[in-house]
Amino acid sequence: MALHGIFIDCYPLANEIIVWLWVDGKMQRFADTFYPKVYAHCDLILNLQQALASFRINSILKRKKLFTGESIQVLEISVYDVSSLRKLIRDIEREKEYDVDLFNADIPVEQYYLFEKDLFPFCEVEFYHENGNVLAIKNVDKDGWEYNIPPLKLLELDITTEEPLEKGFLTEIKKISIGGVSIGGSEKEILSEFRKKFLDIDPDIVLTRHGNVVLPYLKGRLRYHGLDLNFSRTDPDEFSYRGGKSYFSYGRVLYKDYPVFLRGRLHLDRDAFLYSEAGLYGVVELARTCRMPVQRIGMRSPGSGISNLQCYQAFKENYLIPYKKSLVEKFKTALQLFEADRGGIIYEPITGFHEHAAELDFSSMYPSIMVNHNISPETVLCDCCPSAGKSHYTRGETEVRTTMMAGDGHFADAKCHTGHPGGVVPRPVSASVVPPATPLPYQFPAIVPGIGYHICTKRIGLIPKVLKPIIERRLYYKSHPNGINDARKTALKWILVTCFGYMGFRKAKFGRIEAHEAINAYARQHLLDASRIIEQHGFQIVHGIIDSMYIKKEGKEMARKELEQMCREIEEAVHIPIAIEGIYRWMVFLPSVVDKRIPVPTRFYGLFDDGRLKARGIEMRKSDTPLIVCRMQEEMFEALKTAGDQAGFAGKIPLLIGILKRYVGKLSKGAGREELTITRKLSKLGYSSAIPQAVIAKKLLA
Repeated sequence: MALHGIFIDCYPLANEIIVWLWVDGKMQRFADTFYPKVYAHCDLILNLQQALASFRINSILKRKKLFTGESIQVLEISVYDVSSLRKLIRDIEREKEYDVDLFNADIPVEQYYLFEKDLFPFCEVEFYHENGNVLAIKNVDKDGWEYNIPPLKLLELDITTEEPLEKGFLTEIKKISIGGVSIGGSEKEILSEFRKKFLDIDPDIVLTRHGNVVLPYLKGRLRYHGLDLNFSRTDPDEFSYRGGKSYFSYGRVLYKDYPVFLRGRLHLDRDAFLYSEAGLYGVVELARTCRMPVQRIGMRSPGSGISNLQCYQAFKENYLIPYKKSLVEKFKTALQLFEADRGGIIYEPITGFHEHAAELDFSSMYPSIMVNHNISPETVLCDCCPSAGKSHYTRGETEVRTTMMAGDGHFADAKCHTGHPGGVVPRPVSASVVPPATPLPYQFPAIVPGIGYHICTKRIGLIPKVLKPIIERRLYYKSHPNGINDARKTALKWILVTCFGYMGFRKAKFGRIEAHEAINAYARQHLLDASRIIEQHGFQIVHGIIDSMYIKKEGKEMARKELEQMCREIEEAVHIPIAIEGIYRWMVFLPSVVDKRIPVPTRFYGLFDDGRLKARGIEMRKSDTPLIVCRMQEEMFEALKTAGDQAGFAGKIPLLIGILKRYVGKLSKGAGREELTITRKLSKLGYSSAIPQAVIAKKLLA
C-alpha cells in the first residue's frame, strides 16, 4: 500500500541516501539506494575503459548529447561506493593526464539524488517501503505557487560568551537563549539546562546566528563538562569547526565559514544572506525552485541556486552536465570588442531640485530579455542556423528576422529592415501584444542590435527554459501580496538578479561572455525604445540607469492615468513589464563631492506622494558612516517629510541647520564610542599609502 508524505531532506550516509519525510505528523527516517553515474569523453576511449576494468570498475559506451546539441561518445560509469567518487574522478584525470572531459562529476550526491528521483524539498510524495528501506518514491506534487509547510518545531538559539569566538573556543559561555528565554548560572548549569530543553523540544529546525561557528563551539563546551548531546536527530553528528575560506568578490576579500549541516533536522543561520533577506519562507521557496536541500541553499548564495537549477534542466533534458566550463570566448577584432563590451545605458541626472517627478522600473528586465530573445550560451552564435559563420556586423541596411513562437509551438517568421547606423535594430515587428501578467512571447530577431551576433531560431535555449517559470512565479507572488508571498517574491528576485551575472561568470558551467554581451545590447536598445515613447508623450528624462527612468513634465503635476497608458505602450514595444515605482512630490539629484559640475547617478533622495522617502548614495545609506551622522540625517529627512514643494523645502532649511548644530554640540560634549565608530572593510593587507585601512591592517598584523 502506497504511503503519502512530504519530502524534507536527504543526505548520503555510507552507501545509502537517508531520506527524511514528514509522515503522520512527524519526521520519519528512511533509507534508499542510489548509484550516481559519471561520464567521461576522450581520445582512445576504449583504452580508458580497459584501464577502469583493470580496477574492477565497469563502464558502458554510450552516445549522449551536450547542451549545445552536439552528440558525443562517452563512458558511463556507475559509482557504487559514493564515498570514493572524488577519488575516482582524480584517478581518471591522472590516467588520461588530464586530457579528458568529465560530465555529471561534481554534482553533490544528495542533489544528484533529487535530480534522478525528480524530487525537491517540501514536495508531496507517494512511496513504498519495507522496514524503513524505500522501495519506490514518486513526486506527486504539482509544484503549485501556493503550498503549505508542515508544522515543524523551531528552536531559536542565541549564545553570549565572555570573549568573541573569533579569539578562540576557550572562552566560557555567559548565557544561552532559546526563543528569547535566557538560561543563566554557571557554564555547566547553563549547558545542562540547555541540553534538557533541546531534548524536550526535539526541534525540526534549529535557527542560529553564526551557527557554523556556534554549534561546533557548543559541542566542544558540552564535551568539556562531560555532557553528551547529539544535535542531529538519530544519525551521529559529523561536524567540527573546520575554519572557512577567503574569496575575492567585487574588489573585496570576504571570508566564509564552512557550513554545518545537521542530520534529521534543518540548521539555518539567521545571519546568512538568504535568510536575512527572505526568512524561512524565502529559503523554502528557493529550495523548491532550485531543487537544492534546504540547509545547502540556506548557507549558499542565490547564484549557486540558479546554477543548480540550470544543471537540473540540463539533466531533465538528458544533456551531459559539464564538470568544468567548456565554452570559451570567440575571437573578436578590436572594433568588435569595442562595440560589444559595453554595459547598460545611463542618462546622467540633471542635478538639483525637481518637483512632480515619476520613477518607472522595468520588472526583471535582464531575465525577461533572456527569455524573450532566446539568449543562452548555446543559442548565441550557434552552429545550426543558416546564418552561422557569417559576419553580421554591418553598417547600413541590416535585414532582421523576427521570430516568435506560434500557438502550435512552431516558429513563425517575419522580416523588417533598418537603415540605422551601426546596424542598430528598432523594436521587432510584433504579431500580437501579450498582457504582462501572462507568459511573455518568445520573440527575438536573429541578429542582436548593434553587435551583430546571430541567435538560434531552431530551438529554445536552456537558460530561457529555466527563467521563464521563475518570472511567471514571481509575477504571481507580486500580484497576490501577503507576508508569505512577499518573502517568496524577494527570494526569487535574488536568483533573477544573479542569473545575468552568472552568464558572464568565468567559472559558470552554462555561462558565455557573448550571451552576456547580447543581453546588454538588448537592454540598451529597449531603454532607447522606451526613451522615444516617453519623449513622444512630452516628458523630460531627468535620469535613467540600466532599467529605471526618472521623468517629469515641466511645471505640471503627474497624472497616474497618463503614466499607466504610456507604460502600456512601452510594454507593447519591448515585451517587458514596466511599473510606476512611485510619483515624487520632489526629488534632489546631488553632484559629485569632488566637482560640483559632475552629476552622480547613484546619489539622490526624494519624497513620494504617499509620504515614503527614498535615498541612495548619501551618508545614512553607507555601511561605513558613523551612527551619529546616520541619526542626524534620519532626523533631517523626518523633518522634510512635511515639505510639499520647493518653497516648503526651502522653509525647512533653518530647522535642518538647527538639527545640525545640536549634533555638533553633542560632539563637543562627548558622544559614545559606538556613535563615532567608522567601519572599514579591508580588501587587502598590503597598502602603499598610509590610509586608515593601512593603519588598521598594520595593527592587526602586529
